[in-house]
Amino acid sequence: MKKKRSGISKNKQKKKYLKQFASTGKSSVNYICLKCGIEEEIPKDVVELIPLFDEGADPLTAPQFTCEKCGGEMYPEYYKNPMGIEFRMSDVR
Repeated sequence: MKKKRSGISKNKQKKKYLKQFASTGKSSVNYICLKCGIEEEIPKDVVELIPLFDEGADPLTAPQFTCEKCGGEMYPEYYKNPMGIEFRMSDVR
């Protein structure tokens, strides 16, 4: 019985820490075009690398991409950067 309870406790702790560090297991970020509404899954690793290569990148601004269909600006549906700043589509709509 003790092992079963401790396993549940460990799982809860693991989920808590994963949420805390914005690593819920999802390996991509859903981006939505602000112009045409098309959605695209972009690997989380790529999204996190953008600020490293963009010298003038503001950490308070979400990493942005250009829509391949219409050339419009794409914004994340939800993204929490490594600094803990959250970006939501509802912020811009």
